[in-house]
Amino acid sequence: MSDTSDRPRKKKKKKKSNRGLIIGLCAGGAALVIAIIVLILLLSGGGEAPKKGDGPAAKLDPLAPPVKKVEPGPLVVVGGKTRLGKYIRVLAKTEAEFVLKNLGLAYINFNDTVKRGPNNQKELEPFYERDNRVTQSLDDKEGWLTFIYGSSPRSMVDGTSRTILAYERGPEDGFRYVLLGDGSFTQMSEEDFAKAPKAKGK
Repeated sequence: MSDTSDRPRKKKKKKKSNRGLIIGLCAGGAALVIAIIVLILLLSGGGEAPKKGDGPAAKLDPLAPPVKKVEPGPLVVVGGKTRLGKYIRVLAKTEAEFVLKNLGLAYINFNDTVKRGPNNQKELEPFYERDNRVTQSLDDKEGWLTFIYGSSPRSMVDGTSRTILAYERGPEDGFRYVLLGDGSFTQMSEEDFAKAPKAKGK
């Protein structure tokens, strides 16, 4: 009977551990989740710092100015269009200044050419190139501007820069636009308007 103790023993195969693989998969999954969260925050703007004056931060800012509520006023007619009174100076400012600027230039050019003041709107019309906005502003029924016709700069004894040549028919918040004899325009309070010299028309 042979001794089996001398036979070479078969080496047992060690089972490979899956521990490293599991750790790697967990780490990769965690990194993917973090990347997705960061991407969502960036797309939703969550990473932006609150700006001053926006959101709840503005309410807590002691230096933030108080918010003023503007209530709409009565309807008024300007340039043939109906607008809210409280917003007239915002909505109609550009239109009014355009009309007054072109009307002032037209008056100066008329005097330089004809050597007198225009007697009516038809005479003055070619000198502002018949712009419809100016014509509508001077309309007797729907216009918002009164022009003193028949007055020349020579008749303005108080000076052209002080004499009112055209004026807004009704004041808004105590002020009205005026066109002066030198072609310039400004806003004038009712008190100053009452005291200011007016051009002497026909």
